[in-house]
Amino acid sequence: MEERTRAYLRGRFGDYYRRIDPAVPPAAERREWGYIPWSSGGTTMIRHKSVFDLGDVGEFLARERPRHVYFSAGCYRDPGAGTMGEKGWQASDLVFDLDADHLPGVDPDADSYAEMLAACKDELWQLLDLLEDDLGFEELQVVFSGGRGYHVHVRDPAVRELGRDARREIVEYVRGTDVAFED
Repeated sequence: MEERTRAYLRGRFGDYYRRIDPAVPPAAERREWGYIPWSSGGTTMIRHKSVFDLGDVGEFLARERPRHVYFSAGCYRDPGAGTMGEKGWQASDLVFDLDADHLPGVDPDADSYAEMLAACKDELWQLLDLLEDDLGFEELQVVFSGGRGYHVHVRDPAVRELGRDARREIVEYVRGTDVAFED
C-alpha cells in the first residue's frame, strides 16, 4: 500500500474515531490491549498494553488512528506485562468464534459472501439458543468479527473464573463432541 493511501486511511479513521464514544469491555483496565497501526513495513501488532498505557481509549483511538484494535478475553493482574506468565491470569470471558468459511456445508469457492454470512447467522441463532436455554447463560454479547462471522462473548460471572478443564467441557458440549447419533 502506498504511503499516500495509508495517510488517507489514517485521516478517515481519525475522523471516525473522533465522532464515536467507543464501548469498552467490562474490566477494561484488567485486559491486555493491542493494535495494528497503518505502518509501511507490513502488518505489525503492538501488544502487551494495558488501558493505562493507552490512556483514555477514545482519545487514544483519535490520536493513533489504528487500523485494528483488540482487547483480550482474559483479565490479568498486570495486563501490560511483557509475557503471559508475568500477566497473572485472573478471569476470562468464554468466547465462541463463528467463521462462515469454516462451517460445515459452506463452500467459500462456490457460495457468495451473502450466502456464507446467512449460514453463519443461522449457526449464531442456534448457538445463542443453546447457550441461553441449555446452559442458562444470560450475559452474552454478540460482535460482528469484521468479515467472516461473529464472536459471542459469555460474560456471566459464573463462567469468568472457570479453569481450562471446565471451559473445555462447555466447548465440547456446544460442539457435540462424543455425541453418538442413532440411525
